[in-house]
Amino acid sequence: RWRVSRGCLARATLEREAPAAVAALVQLATHARPWARLAAATLAAEEPALRGVARLELLADDPDVLVRATARAALAPERNR
Repeated sequence: RWRVSRGCLARATLEREAPAAVAALVQLATHARPWARLAAATLAAEEPALRGVARLELLADDPDVLVRATARAALAPERNR
C-alpha cells in the first residue's frame, strides 16, 4: 500500500504483481452488499492507482448514498483537473 500511495507502484504493476488483490477489489466493487462496495470505494479513494480497478465511475452512481458519496468524493479531484 505504501508503494502505491507514494507513486512507486503503478496500476499496471499492481495488476501484474498482485492479481489476487485486484480481483478481490473488483469483487468488493461489484458485491451485492453496500458495505462491500463502500470498502472498495474507500480503498480506491485512498489509493489513486486503485481507482480504475474499483470502477469508481460506476460506484459514483451506486444506489447506496454512502457508496455514491465516497466514490464521488474520490473522483472530484480528477474531475476538477
